[in-house]
Amino acid sequence: MSDGAKGLTRQQMCDRLAMEFEDGWVVNLGIGIPTLCSNFDFGDKQIVFHAENGVIGYGPLTGAGKEDLHLVNAGGQHVTLNPGAAIVHHADSFGMIRSGRIDVTVLGAYEVAENGDFANWKMAGQKGGGIGGAMDLAACAKHVFVAMEQVTRNGRPRLVERCAIPATARGVVDLVITNYGLFEIAPEGMALREIAPGITVDEIKATAGCNLLIPRDVPPVRKGVVTMLGSGNTNAVAPVAPGSGTGQIISAPTKVEIGEPPPPPKPTPAPTPHAPISGGVLNGKAVHLVQPPYPPIARSAHASGQVVVQVLIDENGSVVA
Repeated sequence: MSDGAKGLTRQQMCDRLAMEFEDGWVVNLGIGIPTLCSNFDFGDKQIVFHAENGVIGYGPLTGAGKEDLHLVNAGGQHVTLNPGAAIVHHADSFGMIRSGRIDVTVLGAYEVAENGDFANWKMAGQKGGGIGGAMDLAACAKHVFVAMEQVTRNGRPRLVERCAIPATARGVVDLVITNYGLFEIAPEGMALREIAPGITVDEIKATAGCNLLIPRDVPPVRKGVVTMLGSGNTNAVAPVAPGSGTGQIISAPTKVEIGEPPPPPKPTPAPTPHAPISGGVLNGKAVHLVQPPYPPIARSAHASGQVVVQVLIDENGSVVA
């Protein structure tokens, strides 16, 4: 975790990476710290979050008491669904990965090397390991971002010259965010692009196990806005001092500013979500049988290439059947 009152919280780390997502991107979030990226407020951007377990098009993590026990991301955390979301088979989810449809994957890691290698499936001295889907994602996603703490619990660097533990993939990492700053893997090596509040360049040098490219003037880490947690509720992440955790859930408006105030919202365009096929009432709720609006994303990984997913979604966007 962040040390004292310095550095970034885990939510702030993920907010900074989320600012790099481009409109229309399909984004996979690995378990652990990266899952917090879905809490960011993307404004007019359309971001499709992909989970290995087959939830496509999910939104922020849910607030307390708003959980759908049948709806979780790959890390087992309860999430909300955005309009047009789809629930697909595990094989179809990996079909999206292996066919190159993931624009960026955000993964956790034990180590990242200055040349873009990273290791996240086996710790030093561990028998066996847990590769999961990281190997597929690292090999097939168009971009790889990593979110991790600057040092281990024992104070050892995670930014290293060469990975000392078995690597997941070689030379694939583009960006790394830690509680100390934002780093970019450039052809010349690992470069410090932005520095966290309260952290000095000397502290970054002292906690890195590799040579860093450091410009004369390093700007502070950009900050953004965290969206509400849960569909239709007003729970939000409160601003917290760096190093104090992931924030307290409070009763608040739909947004809480943790950086510069955002520009005035633009008029919301007419939604183009799922097309209703049929309607009805289930357990007292109006529901629609829908198809996802993203045929290239929700295709079967097998021969037909047709949309094969239909789910029941209520007026709040939650899966009910």
